[in-house]
Amino acid sequence: MAESQFGAPKHGAAHDAGVFMKLAQRVESTLKDNIVFQEPKQLDPRTILVAPLNRDGAPPNVQHIHHGILKSFLQKGFDRSRPAVGICVQFTSEDGKNRLLEHNRRFSKGCSLLPPIEADKAMYGSLAASHLNLALRILQSGTPSPIGDLGSLTSAHDKSLNEVVANGHRWWVLPEETPAERHVVMSFSRKADQNETHGKHALEVLH
Repeated sequence: MAESQFGAPKHGAAHDAGVFMKLAQRVESTLKDNIVFQEPKQLDPRTILVAPLNRDGAPPNVQHIHHGILKSFLQKGFDRSRPAVGICVQFTSEDGKNRLLEHNRRFSKGCSLLPPIEADKAMYGSLAASHLNLALRILQSGTPSPIGDLGSLTSAHDKSLNEVVANGHRWWVLPEETPAERHVVMSFSRKADQNETHGKHALEVLH
């Protein structure tokens, strides 16, 4: 399968080509050998929380969600062809789901700018496109934003955004048994690609 099918990172002048190529190959081999579904699967945003090893356990950037992604929606609209396909882990064990919930409760506690966690729906943990999915959950739940009223974003005229808010982004799904170090690679590969293409639209490369 070609790297472009999975959205594997592409090396550029800002990175050592050899190191970046090895990273791209690890991303490609992990997705090629481990994905649960042979095609990207559209998933309800409420079912996806942030994976414990996303960005090595770092919390999401709340300001980027509101002042980057949601503000971009308001100013430029939503083009669903821009965001890369997300990468997530399907948690099936009770222990895995508990770790997923604990991680998200830890960074969400006391933060009114993050969406509520629906524990009974949580099944997946995002490794790439985490911030996009949090933005979609904010719109689903009506969570207030410091950038203003978001009600207009889900009005009937923006059918593309309404559809993705209701039914979700498209994801490559990895099984829970995928080695932990590969989870970290998946997350940081998209972050590296975002840094390499920082001049693009805010939605073109998300981690």
